[in-house]
Amino acid sequence: MRTVWKFPFPIARQIVVQMPAGAEMLHVAEQHGTPTIWALVDPKAMMVNHYFVLSGTGALVDESLNGEFIATFFQGQFVWHLWRARGQP
Repeated sequence: MRTVWKFPFPIARQIVVQMPAGAEMLHVAEQHGTPTIWALVDPKAMMVNHYFVLSGTGALVDESLNGEFIATFFQGQFVWHLWRARGQP
């Protein structure tokens, strides 16, 4: 049985978020001023670090990261793009 959990994260170039292994990203948005990931998770799965990279519109994207695009979200006047680092859970 899986459920949806939310995971707040900071605005930073590199982000580490603890989530259950196998978490499936569903949505990214700002909630009450805080960027948040909603993911479908197995609550019994082991908690592991998930690694992300955040870039703003117009910023260079380090293609050597070979990241998996997760979502674009808005925070005030800023537009952010979240990538999961390849090779990570």
